[in-house]
Amino acid sequence: MPDTEQENTTVTQSLGDLLIERGKLDRAGLDRAERLRGETNERIDTILTKLGMVSEGDMAEALAAHLDLPLVEKDDYPVAAILEDRISTNF
Repeated sequence: MPDTEQENTTVTQSLGDLLIERGKLDRAGLDRAERLRGETNERIDTILTKLGMVSEGDMAEALAAHLDLPLVEKDDYPVAAILEDRISTNF
């Protein structure tokens, strides 16, 4: 069974390094977030966005790059509602 704490540390380091490389975060900010992660057990991405240290958009881009996943853009969504006759607008 993998060591979850070790995996969290690895993800934190690599995601933090990526944000620093992109100029979205500084080392002091990452250190602060890591201390808070130790106290709260929250994920580093959650802490950084909650504190306003990294915008949600910048975090989404960094996570997409880190995980090698495409980021969905506005143009990827349909212009008109789909299944409009089958799904209520409240949904």
